[in-house]
Amino acid sequence: MTHIPSEDEIRQAYAALDVDHDRLRDELLSKLPDRLVTPRAPSPLHRRRWLAIAVSACVVAPLIAWFAHVGFSPHPAYALEGVHERLLKIHSLHVKGWSYQVVPDKESDDGEKTIKLPLEWYAERPSRSWHTFFGISSDAAGVRVQTSHVAADGARSMVARDSEKLFMIGETDPLATEVGVEWLLQNVWTRQLVNGPTTAYTLVGRERVDGREMLKYERLDEHSHGRTRQVVWLNPTTGLPIRGAAFDIDKTGKERPASLYEQIEIDVPPAPHMFSQEPPEGYEVVTAGKGDAAHDYDPFGMGSGSGSNKHRRDSTAIRHSFAVGNLAILVCWQHHAERIKPEDEEPGSIVPTVESVGTGTERKWELHPLIEQTVQGKVWHWSLVIPRDRRPLDATDSVQLIFSPPNGSKSSFHAFPLRFPDDKLAKILARMQESYSLNAERISPAEPLTPARLREKAAQILSQPADKPST
Repeated sequence: MTHIPSEDEIRQAYAALDVDHDRLRDELLSKLPDRLVTPRAPSPLHRRRWLAIAVSACVVAPLIAWFAHVGFSPHPAYALEGVHERLLKIHSLHVKGWSYQVVPDKESDDGEKTIKLPLEWYAERPSRSWHTFFGISSDAAGVRVQTSHVAADGARSMVARDSEKLFMIGETDPLATEVGVEWLLQNVWTRQLVNGPTTAYTLVGRERVDGREMLKYERLDEHSHGRTRQVVWLNPTTGLPIRGAAFDIDKTGKERPASLYEQIEIDVPPAPHMFSQEPPEGYEVVTAGKGDAAHDYDPFGMGSGSGSNKHRRDSTAIRHSFAVGNLAILVCWQHHAERIKPEDEEPGSIVPTVESVGTGTERKWELHPLIEQTVQGKVWHWSLVIPRDRRPLDATDSVQLIFSPPNGSKSSFHAFPLRFPDDKLAKILARMQESYSLNAERISPAEPLTPARLREKAAQILSQPADKPST
């Protein structure tokens, strides 16, 4: 097997070449005679110097042969470290692979089997995305898989439901679509490829993928049901992933595939069919406008939940979250409670707790209120999430808001901080802070949140000891 020199070996070889090179050359030239003289035995000093040069040549010779074999490259060599920051700079991402789902199976010994379903994603900044998705249901008749694909291009959204032969097309909010594309590229898809901090991964070797040598990294995570093994193949020239996979390992040590991302392409154009407004052949077309009930939703909403008992009903929701530089996370959340019967006690509101999620590094957090905004009778709270250790955020920090109302309907929401330049973030925040009067007139708050104001407030909180009440 051909030995590939390590970085330390390369540095040591070049260091040997640099030792006293200029001084030795000058001294050697100065001692050359003007005419030929009878050779004489070299002195011990000269023998030592020539020995050093000879040893250096022996060390460098294999390196020269290796470079002649693989060639010189103008590109730097990357490791996995910094991959999240590099992914923030890409223009588009295309992924094809497979999702492995466990479904019931009466004929198997353990009552289940694994089925393999195709997956494909494409996202292009600033505002185009396309992806497949599926739903699985089972009953006495067997297992049914429903496949669909959804697309958005900043002006329209399109959904094709294959099982129903239905093609739906409607208008969409351009700015909200742009935020959604960033949510896919910064969070959902890239974190499925490289989940959590790179320090959780171990370089396990090199492996050829499509004829090129890639770095292979693995990560093992413990869970209540067993373990998860995640694998990333990294292109050392670009510093970006070229393939990925995940495996589930049960408590007996049996491993099964969970997902395989066998084709990862960076900065490529979309396939022609992805953003076509032409429905697939044989599909019924349904057109929806902005006023349709199907489109009556918060374009910046991220999730909602509800629960009740015999005395109270609680509803919770969260909108997109944003990084305030490397200082804090801006979150916008809502909790609404109402009594079931008039004679019941008026329920009080609750404040969520904050925990780290999906990072592999447990940090403690504080929730500091900023402003409140009432929309359709429900109060939205804008708050800053501040790390208690007062250290800067990194690219993998993410939190979840956990709501625990007295009725027992606990719910949690992932608040991944999206990163935008100040000018773009200012436009997004201005839109999200708008409310509407009965005649649909837009109303903005008297003192809207801006990136500059958020950084000032975060810096003020960070200058105080942890858990000191914010004023």
